[in-house]
Amino acid sequence: QKAVDRDVSLAEMYLTGPVTADKLRGFLHSCADANDVKQYKITWCGRFSIPFGLNVASRVVAELEGRPLTGYLLDYGSSVSEASLEVDGIGVTAPNNLHHWVGYASIGYR
Repeated sequence: QKAVDRDVSLAEMYLTGPVTADKLRGFLHSCADANDVKQYKITWCGRFSIPFGLNVASRVVAELEGRPLTGYLLDYGSSVSEASLEVDGIGVTAPNNLHHWVGYASIGYR
């Protein structure tokens, strides 16, 4: 539960509300060392792609619509708390357990 609470807190603190460079930098530096981004603090698969993509999207929205891009946390689940989909032919990449899981933060932007 601590890890889930941490994930939700990170999403609420850095990925919701108006998207700003400071919040995106804060998210990255919460996941990776500020002096050496190859050193992880938290293994979060989107630690680089999320800030990059949101920075691009926020700049496009600011240029085209003259307003900030704003994020809303819609829901959160994990590979432990949610049912797995049965899909034939692709196999399992890793087992879900309390030591190895994936968090699913659903955040909408407008």
